Amino acid sequence: MPALLGVIGILTSAVGIFKFINAANQAGTILGAEMLLLGLVISGIAFYLLADPVTKSNILKNMIAVFSGGAAAAGLAVALFSLPGWPATWFRVFAGFVAATLGIAGVIYGARYQTDAATVEIGKDLGFEQADSGLTGADGKYDIKGRLLDLDVLVNVNFDDGMRSPRLPSSPKFTAEVLCRPRNPYGIRLVIYPKSPAGLLKPIAFLPPVLENVTGWDSYVVRGEPADVALKAVSHEKGEALFNGLSLALLDLNGSELKCRFEETGRPDKKRIGQMTAGAAELAHRCDIS
Repeated sequence: MPALLGVIGILTSAVGIFKFINAANQAGTILGAEMLLLGLVISGIAFYLLADPVTKSNILKNMIAVFSGGAAAAGLAVALFSLPGWPATWFRVFAGFVAATLGIAGVIYGARYQTDAATVEIGKDLGFEQADSGLTGADGKYDIKGRLLDLDVLVNVNFDDGMRSPRLPSSPKFTAEVLCRPRNPYGIRLVIYPKSPAGLLKPIAFLPPVLENVTGWDSYVVRGEPADVALKAVSHEKGEALFNGLSLALLDLNGSELKCRFEETGRPDKKRIGQMTAGAAELAHRCDIS
């Protein structure tokens, strides 16, 4: 049925284009344009019905983002054009800015909660399933979820193919965030980041103190508290070797959430996603048994 609907949509659009080009009067031009628009709508519905669950979810989020962007632009225009009549036009100004604010929020929602289809396929190979993502979803922005070492593990991937500007193409890259949910019975607070100029940008005042004599993390700054328990949890001969070959940008354990952010070149693949999740789960597990 969806395939037939797609054919009807294409044919309707084709007839509309023909009528639009060959219209003898204004009424014919309008009819052609209306048929073209109707055909595009029918084709869009057919595409949605034929799509896989990930694509359907992303289509809805893209639609929200597009309509929200339009609402934001219209609301801002109404507010700005109504300002000269202030205070008589206060309600229009207020309503315009509210519409613009809500529209911007909708754009952010549509962009933030996109599900990466490639990550979902990789997750299936690793024994993970598609996460319940979305503003009201149980898993927020994350693409896939699973269980490792008796812990909930979730992964979010943002992929950049490097082709946003044809004149200045760049190499593909992606950012991955792995979330583990340890019980953390000792209330460990832990922050780990590379020993590099980027480390100077961290908000030092809001971080736990630096841990001394940490085994296995020679390339990283390790901060944690309570110092004795945190040191026991993180100090291990494996240490950073858990993420060997990966670009770990930040590890942050706060309460029952341990987050690892990776900044990688190339495309997401099973080997790297598997290593990220296994390493994060191992470290989170140590915080439970320290």
